Amino acid sequence: MHLRLSDTFLSLKLRDFRLLWMGQLSTAMGIWMDNVTRGWLMYDLTGSPFLLGLTGAFKAVPMLVFGVLAGVLADRYARKPQIIIAQFVNMAVNLGLAILVVTHMVQPWHVLTTALIAGTASAFQQPARQAIVSDLVEEKYLTNAISLNSMAFNISRSLGPVIAGILVALIGVAGAYFFQAAIYLSASIWTIQIAVPKLAHGGPGGDNRREVSILQDILVGLRYIKSDRVIFALLLLSLIPTLLGQPYVSLMPVFAKDIFRAGPEGLGVLMSAIGLGAIVGALMVGTFKQGGQKGLILLAQATVFGISLLFFAFNPWFGIALPILWVAGFTYTGYSVLTNTLIQSHTPPKLRGRVLSIYFLNHGLMPLGILLAGGMAEVLGAPMSVGILGIACAILPVVVALTVPHIRRLS
Repeated sequence: MHLRLSDTFLSLKLRDFRLLWMGQLSTAMGIWMDNVTRGWLMYDLTGSPFLLGLTGAFKAVPMLVFGVLAGVLADRYARKPQIIIAQFVNMAVNLGLAILVVTHMVQPWHVLTTALIAGTASAFQQPARQAIVSDLVEEKYLTNAISLNSMAFNISRSLGPVIAGILVALIGVAGAYFFQAAIYLSASIWTIQIAVPKLAHGGPGGDNRREVSILQDILVGLRYIKSDRVIFALLLLSLIPTLLGQPYVSLMPVFAKDIFRAGPEGLGVLMSAIGLGAIVGALMVGTFKQGGQKGLILLAQATVFGISLLFFAFNPWFGIALPILWVAGFTYTGYSVLTNTLIQSHTPPKLRGRVLSIYFLNHGLMPLGILLAGGMAEVLGAPMSVGILGIACAILPVVVALTVPHIRRLS
């Protein structure tokens, strides 16, 4: 694998991808800001931890319910309008909540209903946004483009909550939601300017055969995934660690308070270590050129991610936890980007939306993983829970490497 730091931002030289990337950065920032603002609003209205958790679930469930359908639509129709419509819906939701807060009419059911709508918009946006990347860039730029998209997501994950907290403190919840509406408007303006090649238009075989039903299209996608062992294995490598491994983040307050005795400030530092590792991981993968042993690197990073969780689980020292969490953030993002890249580069264009819709089920599976991790922590304790899940995450790529050896040679 050849590495050149100067190539990290290579894809941004392409006008249309640059516009897509700016939209991705804005949209992701809006999503992460909304998580904080919406949670604050609900808890301020009700004081209920249960309703606070329910708000997060309402945003996540639509990905499980509508994700596959969104992938089919991204393959049958033009992907650009699907992205724009979803962004306008998010803008309208944020604007509506801002007005409800300003007029003192907001109720908990407004927060839950708009969470469901916002989650649905994201479910339809993500497969189309990812599938359109390979429409806009040549294959030699694909790894770089996907890694830059991931970098935008992780930058937003690190900065979005901080910005949201500052805005809520300075201009209130309504002001924060007006700001988020403006973010989605800017993302839509950038997306509208993208020129998608006509040959890249979504649709089976490029001809959008309307005589094929949506259900048939879904079944075609699922049969393809089942028949292609490599794609099936790559999807497992994206979904299972997200279900079992990534929920360790939800237990971070337990480690900060009860294990490290570090308080809320320490929690912020722990989360920052993960975010910094994620950003560096995305940047590093962005330097990878076409070719090389991406499959082998993916398997190695997925294994190290699981091992890092095991080390973190039973480490009693705060100072040592920081580099371990940096490694966890670095390897999780690195193998996630490589998985996304390999899925896109080894899936026929007419099927990419459907396959990526399965890939993005990881967002919907996260709440289930959080419930699993929380339940295990309640019975076994947080360290033992994270340790067991870390072992499972470390074993999975080894099993995949042995049962699907071709994945080690993917480039």
